[in-house]
Order: sequence, then C-alpha cells, then structure tokens
Amino acid sequence: MDHGNPNAVIADEAMFRDAYIPEKLFARETQMQEISRCLAPAVRRRKPMHIWLYGSHGAGKSVIAANTLNNLKARARIGTVHVNCWENDTCFEVLDSIVSELRILRADEHRTSAKLERLRAYIRDQPFVIVLDDADRMANGELGMAIQHLDSLGNVGVICISQDSGAVFDLDSRAASRLSPRLVMYAGRCTS
Repeated sequence: MDHGNPNAVIADEAMFRDAYIPEKLFARETQMQEISRCLAPAVRRRKPMHIWLYGSHGAGKSVIAANTLNNLKARARIGTVHVNCWENDTCFEVLDSIVSELRILRADEHRTSAKLERLRAYIRDQPFVIVLDDADRMANGELGMAIQHLDSLGNVGVICISQDSGAVFDLDSRAASRLSPRLVMYAGRCTS
C-alpha cells in the first residue's frame, strides 16, 4: 500500500488482520473501565476478579478485552494468555493451548496434572489473566472443569467471552461458585 497516495482507499491494511488491536476504541469506555476495575487487584499483585464478557457476534468483545489487558500490562507486570475455545473446546485442549503458548512443557508430556503443575509453577504468585474466547462453545462440563482448574492456580483471573450470559448460569454449582464472575455486557456494534 502506498501511504503517500491520496487516492488510496485503505490507509492501513494491518487492520484487516485477525491479530489487529486498535489503539483507541470509540464508544467503549464504559466497558473498558468496568473490565479494568475487575482486573485492578492484579496491579496490587492480588487475584483479579473473574469476568463474563458477553454480547452479539462481531461486536468487538475480544478486541476490547485485548485492549484492556494491553493497557493493564503497560501499568503492571501481569501475565496473560488468550485461548480460542472455538478451536480448543475441551479442558485438556485449553490447558494444552496455554502451556504451548507459554512454552513451559515438553512435547511428550500429555497428562492434565502435569500441565497444571507446570502452569502453577510458572505463574507462582504473579497475577495472571486467562481469556477463554468463545467460552460458550465448550461443552458445559468441559467449561466447568477448565474454570475449576484455572481458578485453583492462585492469582489467576478468567475472562470468559461469549455471545450471551446464559452459559454462565448453566455451569455446575462448583464451577459457578468458583467463577462468580462480574457480568459485563458489550452491546451492539460500534458505528463510529
């Protein structure tokens, strides 16, 4: 793309990539502030609150979560991992995705308990946020199991992103009581 061309239709092709996160999000300050408040304990090296971020498909929930986490990481030393639950829809696959992204486990180790041990050792007492994007795509039992495992890791906050809040109410009682998330609705598409 020729940025000097005044007739160019697209000024920045990067915005069409899946990994693109805009620096500024317009008309989303309220949701970003709410997410920031829930994650604020991480700045003080404490466990962040769990969040269930929901709204219509394509509304920008993943982008707002990523943007808020980037702002938080700029203020404090905090670890984050993003898991696509559309592709990783079992507890085993979620844990596998996390340890793979963090590169903390040998390829020949497949036991869930080994993954949890390595993840626990890696995180230790540092604040950490794990995003389960499209969490409602996981089978209810699998999501509940993943939440229980992740919550047991210490200073870990979980952000579940889904199209509606219904899946949180379908969790088994143990997973629901561990998660006890702050529900944050991300309404509509931004037209600005």
